[in-house]
Amino acid sequence: MTEYIRHNLSPDGKLTVRASKLAAGMTQPEHQDEFLCEVPEGAKFVWDQ
Repeated sequence: MTEYIRHNLSPDGKLTVRASKLAAGMTQPEHQDEFLCEVPEGAKFVWDQ
């Protein structure tokens, strides 16, 4: 089982997070969820590299 998390921050300040699970040997996700979150004003994202 492999899990994937995708995120997208839109210009209107909404964060969309998609979570998918892919079973070994499969080409289509077994389970997917999508969450829409509002980002509060002044919030900052820090990306470690």
